[in-house]
Amino acid sequence: MGHQRTPERTCLACRRKAPQGALVRLVALDGAVHVGLGPGAGRGAYVCPAPACLEAAANRGKLSRALRAEVAALPAGGLAALVRAATERKVVALLGQGRRMRCVASGQEAAADRVRRAAAALLLLAVDAPSEADRLAAAARAAGIPVRRALTREGLGEALGASPRWAAAVEDRQLAAGLERYLTFLENGAAGGGGGRAAGPGGKHRGPRVGGKQGG
Repeated sequence: MGHQRTPERTCLACRRKAPQGALVRLVALDGAVHVGLGPGAGRGAYVCPAPACLEAAANRGKLSRALRAEVAALPAGGLAALVRAATERKVVALLGQGRRMRCVASGQEAAADRVRRAAAALLLLAVDAPSEADRLAAAARAAGIPVRRALTREGLGEALGASPRWAAAVEDRQLAAGLERYLTFLENGAAGGGGGRAAGPGGKHRGPRVGGKQGG
């Protein structure tokens, strides 16, 4: 049997073809644009998560034609904000799944232990992690462990059912791969226009916390 071919889609902005999973899916619902990550029912349009493509795709006429439905105009940066929020919700959901599977070690000491033993498939750091996180990140990279940043300390702790913390080590490789895929959307530009902020599990955007309890 031959290998199953990966579906490709075309970015409605730059017209580049790419694997479906590397693009963001847009759908029209009740006159508004909604973001779907992954395949879904109904007509959708696809766009690269790069800032230039998100900006170009946000044109009301372009979106209406691509989706074959009239949709409301988006404010400047509106599409990027929708993609950012959807991506962060997905990351929170995956971390919750990892917590239930007991394959995510959260907190500085637990994460550092998994890095030392090369038992982590991904090191996740909060966007407002303290400077000491750089040392842990360097150790992880030296061990060949990918490092990504997402959520605030408060958001990361909430996603893992714990107090605020700035580090988590994902031990399951499949879960780590899923997280990396969605975090790539943010790194490719969907986080732009957020002012460096990251959403917590409730979808509210918070700036980096100053002072107070840092957690692990």
